[in-house]
Amino acid sequence: GMYSVVSRGVLRLNDDGSHTCTGKWAATREHFNNGQTSTFQFRLEAHYAAEAAAAMKKGGSDKDDTKEKSTESTVVSLSSAPPGSKTFPIDSAFYKGSFQMRRGSSKYQKLIDQQLVLRFRKNKAGSYNVYGRGVNNIGVFKLMGTLILSGKSSGHVELYRVYPSAPAPA
Repeated sequence: GMYSVVSRGVLRLNDDGSHTCTGKWAATREHFNNGQTSTFQFRLEAHYAAEAAAAMKKGGSDKDDTKEKSTESTVVSLSSAPPGSKTFPIDSAFYKGSFQMRRGSSKYQKLIDQQLVLRFRKNKAGSYNVYGRGVNNIGVFKLMGTLILSGKSSGHVELYRVYPSAPAPA
């Protein structure tokens, strides 16, 4: 009864310390490979990034006891700039986003992710495992995936959203 989708995009640290991710999503890998995709984006505002970076550097990034969050977080601090302005990637419960969903043969509907909680955990391969949760008007979902750095302030992300049940057809 579970339903999942795949998203691929680029996560970037912006000059103001905010994080943005833009890319494409599809219902299956096959749809992705055949170009049956729609756009998505999510963002962490600069003031939330600064707060979260400061908490991460103090070791207090509201970690819970779940298995995926028990691994030590590795934060890349790029300079002695104010907290958040040069920290990548950042764990936060304040990411927000949106995505396009096709309704019918040619109409698209923009859906809003009211909240995305993302946690980045460095793995043995040198990339990051990504864990999280989110909520939108379809429902509550889990997020899991990877972030592969392509520099000190950006990387390619592949995320899977797993909903407990499939959304109602349009």
